[in-house]
Amino acid sequence: MRLVWLIIAALLCAAPIATLAATNDDGVAVIIGNRDYKDIPDVDFAVNDADAFKRFVVDVLGYDTDNIIDLRNATKAQLEAAFGNDRTPEGRLWRYLDPEGRSDVVVFYSGHGVPGLKDQRGYLLPVNADPDAPEINGYPVDQLYRNLAKLKARSITVLLDACFSGETQKGMVIRATSGISVTPKLPASSKLTILTAAQGDQVASWDEPARHGLFTNHVLDALYGAADKGRYGNGDGKVALGEVKSYLDRNMSRAARRAFGRIQEATVVGDRGAVLVAYKAGKAPKRPKTSVAKKATASLTPPQLDPIEAEYEAVRNANVRATPDVNSAKVAMLKQGTKVYVPGRVKGGKWYAVEQEGKRIGFVYAPLLREALKPAPQAAPAPTPEVAKKTVWQIVLESGITLGDWLLLSEERLKKKEYVALVVEADKYRRQYGSFPKLEETLHTAILGDVRGRKGMARVQRAASYRGRFEAVPGLDREMNAAVGEVLAGVRVSDKASARSALTRLASLEKVTGATAPQLALQAKARHVLEDYGAAEKAYQKWLRTAPPDHRDRKKMALGLFKAQKGERLGPVVGEVFKDCDECPEMVVVPAGTFQMGSNDGHNDEKPVHRVTIPRPFAVGKYEVTFSEWDACVAARGCSRKPGDSGWGRGRRPAINVDWDDAQEYVKWLSRRTRKSY
Repeated sequence: MRLVWLIIAALLCAAPIATLAATNDDGVAVIIGNRDYKDIPDVDFAVNDADAFKRFVVDVLGYDTDNIIDLRNATKAQLEAAFGNDRTPEGRLWRYLDPEGRSDVVVFYSGHGVPGLKDQRGYLLPVNADPDAPEINGYPVDQLYRNLAKLKARSITVLLDACFSGETQKGMVIRATSGISVTPKLPASSKLTILTAAQGDQVASWDEPARHGLFTNHVLDALYGAADKGRYGNGDGKVALGEVKSYLDRNMSRAARRAFGRIQEATVVGDRGAVLVAYKAGKAPKRPKTSVAKKATASLTPPQLDPIEAEYEAVRNANVRATPDVNSAKVAMLKQGTKVYVPGRVKGGKWYAVEQEGKRIGFVYAPLLREALKPAPQAAPAPTPEVAKKTVWQIVLESGITLGDWLLLSEERLKKKEYVALVVEADKYRRQYGSFPKLEETLHTAILGDVRGRKGMARVQRAASYRGRFEAVPGLDREMNAAVGEVLAGVRVSDKASARSALTRLASLEKVTGATAPQLALQAKARHVLEDYGAAEKAYQKWLRTAPPDHRDRKKMALGLFKAQKGERLGPVVGEVFKDCDECPEMVVVPAGTFQMGSNDGHNDEKPVHRVTIPRPFAVGKYEVTFSEWDACVAARGCSRKPGDSGWGRGRRPAINVDWDDAQEYVKWLSRRTRKSY
């Protein structure tokens, strides 16, 4: 008699296949490949598995493509529509069957399987399901078996390339600390033949070079004739269930042990002598190569972010995507509790950009992250009573060397800039063995080295992180201030566009450092330029309360507050003389206007006379730059050369003996010093 097959290759478990016929007009197959899961690790090769098995069903078993229910990334509704539910087995599969019971049925599923922690049942996991609540949104495997047993069909074979331990090649898909053994219950039916990829709490592995599930790859080899050869079969051109089991026991199980160091044994239910495939003239066809299914790619345009700049942690296992799109490539997975830095949330979307070690790694669906609690800074622990009497040369580490040896080796590692590893190890040893002066020195040196090796916001973030974790690291506050200064040096406020950009940068910085006087000054100026006088007034007032009484910018900030309160625009009026800092040159505001530039009687580079329009007022130096102003730049290391005065004297006299390159250094220093564009 011919077999009816249910093949479920969801990287969970598997079942056998139907007997070959040149054509099998009544044969019906359900092929399911669940690859792209919402909030848990994907089953990377599930679509490849489904594609390969579909080809086998069509090319070898002779099924009509119109009789194949082909599902990719199936939801629970689609699974119930195909197989029915606990009220009726009359789904799409039932509608496709020959009413007289002549159909051979093959069902193949590749995707996740999970255990029900409350009811100890095995579940096929739809792509939109919550793996922690399969009792609500999973499809019970025993329900599948019961519904299949009720169908009027010649035979039914189930192949499941999956396991029900809750563990996968990429880690746990449920919040459990270890594998859970679940064995789905089988109905009493002689029609069912079942092959599954693993037993009990075993993991269904992947064959990464083949780009298939390990079970799917080997069971296809077996069905294409390998199980009928050599030690496994009798070479009669018929592949029996028992021959497939022998082939999997030797080849699949050995591959799992060699590649992953774990046990994976296929489960078989049914008559071991049942013929799964019979080939014409005893010649098995060559297994074809299948094309590799590729995921859809999203737009390469970098998404805009609403700033957050805070540390978050994964609420549960979370996929990191290349772009803020569930269909984009998965680049990593965050285990529950993993901390990441979130610079911002995608504008108009539910995705966070995430960073680790100062580098963008991708995007995570927002509900899977929450802001991490900030721990109190850790003081250096005192040695335990057992360790207190020991020296660093008497404390033996797990590696077999003493703590003293580790400290000696750390000197070379510091030179190699292995800062992050040293921070982790030093912190671990101070927790285990208490504080030792040289250990604290190594920790502090590594912390400062790590901070100094970073730039921009990454430097600020790292300094803030260390300041939150460790107490009293000498020099860390200075590095933090320098890092903030480095970021602020790149913030310019000259027009409304730059003001809006500045406010975004400042909001990001404030999330990490809190509000500081330099940040408040820029915030007040940006709000004033945007003519948001109420917000500008509050920022000015907060700065005046924060800054010391003798701050050199106090008069300027008080004047800005006065203008904001009167609703006056920021900046000097035409004809007004001002200085942006004590050592800055005196400037005067020139009105907008038009003039004739050039000469028709002079040198060629002055011709022709042409009309030039200055559309907005601007400021120019009222006098020549003096030696005292230039020397201030030299003292601040903004200017590299101190020009001679040729005996004329310095002080308030005009600076001489400077060239174009010298002048460029000077105006760049003024721009950095004042945060304005000179």
